[in-house]
Amino acid sequence: MDEYGQNQVLDLWESDQSDPEVQFALGQCYLRGAGVEQSGAEAEKWLRRAAEQGHEEAAALLRSVVEKPQPSREALTLDTLPDWCEAAEKGEAQAQYEIAAYFLNHPDPAWDSDVERYLSMAVEQEHPQACLLRGEMLLPDQPEQAVKLLRSAAKGGELRAMVLLGECYAQGKGVEQDLAQAEAWFVAAARRGSGEDMLKLALRYRTGDGVPRSQGRGLSWLRRAQRAGVDDAEARYYGEDWSRRQKAKERCVHRRRIRAGAEAGEPGAQRELGDLCLEELKSGKYIGEQAAERRRSAAEWFRRAAEQGDAQAQYRFAMCCWFGYGVERSEEEHLRWLSLAAEQGLAQAQRQLGHEYQYGMCVPQDWTRAAEWYRRAAEQGDVGAQREMAQCCRNGEGVEQSEEAWIAWLERAAEQKDAPAMWELARYCRQRPDDPQSRERGLSWLRRLAEGGDENAKKELVEAYAQENGAARDDGECRKYLYGAAGLDSIPAQVGLASLYARGDGVTRNRVEAAMWYLRAAELGDAGAQYAMACCYRDGQGVKKNEERYLHWLKKAAEQGHPEALHELDVYHPDGADGE
Repeated sequence: MDEYGQNQVLDLWESDQSDPEVQFALGQCYLRGAGVEQSGAEAEKWLRRAAEQGHEEAAALLRSVVEKPQPSREALTLDTLPDWCEAAEKGEAQAQYEIAAYFLNHPDPAWDSDVERYLSMAVEQEHPQACLLRGEMLLPDQPEQAVKLLRSAAKGGELRAMVLLGECYAQGKGVEQDLAQAEAWFVAAARRGSGEDMLKLALRYRTGDGVPRSQGRGLSWLRRAQRAGVDDAEARYYGEDWSRRQKAKERCVHRRRIRAGAEAGEPGAQRELGDLCLEELKSGKYIGEQAAERRRSAAEWFRRAAEQGDAQAQYRFAMCCWFGYGVERSEEEHLRWLSLAAEQGLAQAQRQLGHEYQYGMCVPQDWTRAAEWYRRAAEQGDVGAQREMAQCCRNGEGVEQSEEAWIAWLERAAEQKDAPAMWELARYCRQRPDDPQSRERGLSWLRRLAEGGDENAKKELVEAYAQENGAARDDGECRKYLYGAAGLDSIPAQVGLASLYARGDGVTRNRVEAAMWYLRAAELGDAGAQYAMACCYRDGQGVKKNEERYLHWLKKAAEQGHPEALHELDVYHPDGADGE
């Protein structure tokens, strides 16, 4: 027995059992074995009690199922079809419905008339499933007739029929619009259905879909759906608001935990509470005195943690003192706390201290001490310090000048995907065309930048591969990259590929392939490619000669100021013929 069925039965036992609705629901539970052992006798008892009080659905279900027990037989297949047909011809409504449904699911022109006949026979006996099936079939074109059938199916306990009836009343389809009736049918379906049906009703109340909008009723049905075992009911009910609600709830819980730790004197919690105060300011919710209070709170929590030796808090409080953020501005206090954090090995503080010695901020300018602090931070993997250390080595500032050390520090930063360092290495290496290995290292850094999404790197890499005299143009990696970029509508890549095929540089010469790539770039508006296409049509290179297309692309290129196209149009076509 499923857990939902058991919960439903428990709810029913605790309800007023003299209520015909409760009696009808209990009869259905026993009939289907939902939450209780299946029992025809118990089902008949409860359905009969409800029917005797005038419950029409209970009476219909009693007539169609309990009072007409169905013989057991093998499942309906092509082999057992004769047995089912025999039962249907004898007037068995369930067999008539099953055969009609089977024929509908296995279309065959020879069975078309039997579908209609058997379905009609079952409908005449008010078979709920047959009425539902016929009602759904008629609903688009004959809604009035469909509503009658759906009502009969709903009275027989068909949940789908109840929902469809609700929608008909809500939309005024086949009946006069009546939102009260629509709501009644939707509620009836939810009461007899599963947790999913309950959640659907909750959503209707939340959005006002066919029922009066009501957050209270919606939440009530949401809770029933949760009790019925729909674990994600709340997330689906709130939809897009759910993640925001959850994050807000998590932030509240997190803040309470952090505040408790901070007030208990934990330095890590104190620092984190200061960070939370700063995050709140970024939201823009606080202005004026409220914002000033948040800044004072942040600085105070940083100070408390700093006094307990928390290096990160010391760095944060040092910066508060430098900017006068929540405290009185003080260069002396700034330098004191920054030095304490740096001496404890905090790379961020070491880099900042190096910066202050480099530019003479709060201390006399001292390149040697600046380089020393940069080195200590850089050796811990601080990317910014590695870049600064590289420049010190390049210029001989505070350390001995060394191109080798400059490159080594840049490479350490670049290996951590630092874009400025990668760009500097790429350009340095590519400025040495006589060194193939250096040139390849430069292209490698460009490739890594491009793979990371740097659009400028993609453009420069394509141009490097496509350059006329570049050693890379016959490289397999070059062609691979050009194909990838050209397929993404990169004009330089398309023109570069066209040039390779036109000249046969590193590839088999192929004027058709060249014309194809020139055409793609021309259609994207590149003037050079447009002039190249004009030449292709003029000379029949890769395409058939075509005066009209030649003049078309010639004028397109001239309109963009292409000098050769302008000259050719002026000298050879002074009448301005455009070939259109």
